[in-house]
Amino acid sequence: MRYWLPETAEMQNTSPILDLILLAVVFSVISFLISFLSGWHELAGEYPLSGTFHGQRWRFRSANMRWGTRYGNCLTFGADQTGLFVSVVFPFRFGHPPLSIPWSEISVRPMRYFFISERAEFRFRRAPSIPFYVSPALAEDLRAAAGSAWPQGGPDPGAAIQDSLRA
Repeated sequence: MRYWLPETAEMQNTSPILDLILLAVVFSVISFLISFLSGWHELAGEYPLSGTFHGQRWRFRSANMRWGTRYGNCLTFGADQTGLFVSVVFPFRFGHPPLSIPWSEISVRPMRYFFISERAEFRFRRAPSIPFYVSPALAEDLRAAAGSAWPQGGPDPGAAIQDSLRA
């Protein structure tokens, strides 16, 4: 990269390797800060993945979290009878360890996100201030994979949202 130095009006060259290191450091710091802002860091402290997840997965999905943070097409969701699995794709994974959350720790409800779009809201017993907002279609896929383990506290998010749209 070339950096402009206004006081000398000269261009200065830096090493491409140094530029890549700087870029990686800045990228990692930003990813780590987003983890704290969104609440991912708190969820990871409560619900870390131990072992490997073997259930059905949906890659390159999106979700919104606390304070308007958005993970656009960079999440992998998984579900089976034991719980919900969520991870971030490799380039953004720094500060975002994979999550494994038992269904017994989750409540799900349909809602309107920022008065614009329909979403399913996931809340977590040990981190109640951290929401996950996902599309009704993804929530329905997760519900189908969870089967009878799906949280009983909330209605079927896909059907409830579709019903509210018809009304």
